[in-house]
Amino acid sequence: MSQASVKRSELYKRLVIDRQTSETVGHLSQLLLDAPSQKIVGFQCGGGLFAGHPQAFSWDQIESVGADSIVITGPQWDPDFEGTGPMAAPIGHELWTDTGNQMGKVTDLLFDPDTGHVLHYIFTSKGWQSLMDGTYLLPPVAVSSIGSKRIIALEKMLTDPQQHQEGLGQKAGNVAAFLKEDYRKTREDLEAMKQGAQQAVEQVQELLPGNPDSAEDETDPQL
Repeated sequence: MSQASVKRSELYKRLVIDRQTSETVGHLSQLLLDAPSQKIVGFQCGGGLFAGHPQAFSWDQIESVGADSIVITGPQWDPDFEGTGPMAAPIGHELWTDTGNQMGKVTDLLFDPDTGHVLHYIFTSKGWQSLMDGTYLLPPVAVSSIGSKRIIALEKMLTDPQQHQEGLGQKAGNVAAFLKEDYRKTREDLEAMKQGAQQAVEQVQELLPGNPDSAEDETDPQL
């Protein structure tokens, strides 16, 4: 895999193919996370030969990740969901700080496809610390714990979170500012064109016969 990073949303429902049989295994439905190491260790897929029965495969079984499919080798993997087994990636989890403040909700995650290590969780803000709408990055080092419904993060490490993508409100504001500036520039250009045209007309009028300011000689009355 040559990509430096990939988002969970980019792989969701991606076709999974068995390299040995060329058969469809299913479509990726869930990433499996080892929370202590903050690493994607496998995935689930469904909708293939065993539709209705999700199958699990380890991340090491992936041969390649293409634009249209994921190619794997080997039998199904038993991730041992009991005890210390991996958990489903915490997409949709509420995001809270260790001081009891609700930050928002996790909507995606960004990870290294070669190693499986999580690079950032992506979350939307609920106005925490006056953050504007859009999505922001939560580094895994700031994660204190992950439960079945919530992630708790260390607030002292998130005083100025990095924005991942602007929200619709910011985009609308940027578009409005652009249109306003474009309108101002257009008016200036039209005014300059108008002044230029007026000067051209005046110059032509000065050259016309009969104009008292014309530089042409008057007709000789003796002719």
